[in-house]
Amino acid sequence: MKKQLLAALLLLTLLLPFASAEEKTEAEQTLPMLELHQVNLGCADGYLIRFGNTTVLIDGGEAWPNKPERLFPQYLEAVGVTHVDVYIVTHWHLDHCMNVNYILERWGVDRP
Repeated sequence: MKKQLLAALLLLTLLLPFASAEEKTEAEQTLPMLELHQVNLGCADGYLIRFGNTTVLIDGGEAWPNKPERLFPQYLEAVGVTHVDVYIVTHWHLDHCMNVNYILERWGVDRP
């Protein structure tokens, strides 16, 4: 009797996380698990990471006065980024942080 009770409790413990799991929406079911984009911006690289509905940027590339195009923001627009959840700047050299203000204003970053 004790073994049966112990087995039943063990089974319930193993199944409990699945019983409380929420069903995913159709949009969530079609999202890829992880996307990693490495974008060559000339002097440095920018990174776009997406997982689920979360978008993370690492570094922002450059926008020099003699090179007014903003390569990283152009890339983000081209791949359909509409919001940024986390923005990480690895260090404050211009080739890594030159677009910070533009990206913060354009995409409304939640956690810079």
